[in-house]
Amino acid sequence: MSGPHLFPSLSIPSLVIVLAICSPTPAQTPANDDCANAIVISEGDVPFDTTMATVSPPIPECVFGGVVPDVWFEYVATCTGLALARPISFTGVGGGGARRVEVFDSCGGTVLGCNGVGTDPEVVFDSAAGASYWTRVSGWGAGSTSEVGTGILRLTCGELGTENTAIPCA
Repeated sequence: MSGPHLFPSLSIPSLVIVLAICSPTPAQTPANDDCANAIVISEGDVPFDTTMATVSPPIPECVFGGVVPDVWFEYVATCTGLALARPISFTGVGGGGARRVEVFDSCGGTVLGCNGVGTDPEVVFDSAAGASYWTRVSGWGAGSTSEVGTGILRLTCGELGTENTAIPCA
């Protein structure tokens, strides 16, 4: 052997193994990246992360400022009455914390409501105890994948709180 070698005692197959072990793990999309794999949730605050999410097909009546990466939840209502879906926080790159929320009666079904106005969007919809509703949350932007980050989705059924009219469960 002539000249200096970085790993003089390693053969080519050993070097390949060393490189494979030292390679970073590729980032993965979230489990709830599409509607078919929505995470089942109930009322309360649910964290979400769109950092590695992909873009779902847009719904024409719900395109607010462009299409950005999103995640999905299947909300199972525990009461009959009005329900509220609201992303209460979003910290990400671009957009100044703006976010959007959409609610559907099924995966690929009818839009029950959508809102992507400002940093405090919400959707109020009629719910039935035991029924499922699909909720898509994302940042807001002009189609830029920089509109990603982490946030909290809040779901409430029945008593909606001070920002809305209080509605008792039926």
